[in-house]
Amino acid sequence: MVEVLSSNSFFGTPRENFVSGLNWTPLETFKARDHAGWDVTIPSADFRKIDQNIIGEVIEFLNRIEGRPFFGEDCTGLVERAFGKRRLFADSPTASLIGFGMRVGDPALMLLRTDAKFDPETEELIRADLLRALPDPKADWDDPNGRLWIKRALLALAIVALPIALKSLFRRRPRGSG
Repeated sequence: MVEVLSSNSFFGTPRENFVSGLNWTPLETFKARDHAGWDVTIPSADFRKIDQNIIGEVIEFLNRIEGRPFFGEDCTGLVERAFGKRRLFADSPTASLIGFGMRVGDPALMLLRTDAKFDPETEELIRADLLRALPDPKADWDDPNGRLWIKRALLALAIVALPIALKSLFRRRPRGSG
């Protein structure tokens, strides 16, 4: 049985969000969840800087993979880590426009080789002509990304909220008669 490795979404269990977001899903279950959408498989060798030696390394890595919390590694980060920490996806143009200086890998923006060829339906579905023309990314695979900023914001919020909550708790305590 073929299984699909996926990274969890924000709506996973606490364990998936804070310990390991890995999910091994049988392919048929994955396809059934697709809600009548489309799916295509892009061979690994059609991504930039990926060859058969790297694909062998990926297989070895996936046989011993350790999960990371979803809040620390999204789906594109997981795939890029599996492929030897190589960039396989361009950054989201929307996140770039916002201008926070963070990297948000976009799974729809695959960094394809310029010579990658697909059947006509796949070419159209993935808009391969645009993907082949994407510029090489400037950021490394693990440069600060949205997940890093989310973790920092949650930590800052906790640091600020704790003293406020404690102060509020002590103010509401009934004072002894005296």
